Amino acid sequence: MKKLIAPIAALILFTTLTSSSCDKNDDSNNVTPSSNTSVASGKWRISYYYDKTKEETSDYSGNTFEFNSNNTITVIRNGQTISGTWSQISDDGKQKMVLTFNTTDEKVLELADDWVIDSKTDTEIKLSGDSKSGTETLHFVK
Repeated sequence: MKKLIAPIAALILFTTLTSSSCDKNDDSNNVTPSSNTSVASGKWRISYYYDKTKEETSDYSGNTFEFNSNNTITVIRNGQTISGTWSQISDDGKQKMVLTFNTTDEKVLELADDWVIDSKTDTEIKLSGDSKSGTETLHFVK
């Protein structure tokens, strides 16, 4: 009986974690970890951000984003350090990057979402919103 408890607990934990990583706009339960989950180390910046009705790139001027190998993300914004997490998943056949942040900064919270990965290299990441509420585009460069 004791040998069954650990595998059952692990299954419950895995189910809980994968279920909670879904975005508010996604009703699917078909989420799996992606096989190519690395992001080149170093400091990134936002080169383009369009949020539903207007371009907002300048709101992130001077901000840096560091994607760490342990799936944490560190943002330096207006001299403050903001932490969060990032992960890459496959959701209904789409590769997505999920960003979450521990902050009350509204501009950083705008970026918290499950973004569709349009392309990803060691020097550029192009993401788009998978939302019915409007077009969203987010580009990071090194």
